[in-house]
Amino acid sequence: MKSRGEAISHFNGVRPRVIGEGSLLVAAYAPGGDNTDILIETVMPYEMLASTEKQPTLLMNVKQQRISLEIKVTEINEWFQINRMNIFYRQLFTSFPGRG
Repeated sequence: MKSRGEAISHFNGVRPRVIGEGSLLVAAYAPGGDNTDILIETVMPYEMLASTEKQPTLLMNVKQQRISLEIKVTEINEWFQINRMNIFYRQLFTSFPGRG
């Protein structure tokens, strides 16, 4: 029997529609043991503008079942607003070896 929701995917980019001031920092995490997350990759910082027509594609190279994204700014008085986010991925494997 094939597992459901257990596929391994290749996450290769995220395209946020974001406005703000400062540097937007994005990091990808994978679920770890004991309810902790393991840092997999830090994406290049993106300099935001208060108004923009551009939507940057922030590249990453992560192969995991699931990921979580941490999106933040680091300085006081920096801010951001996400209006939409596209996550680009491709399914690599539908099950683990020996499980169907």
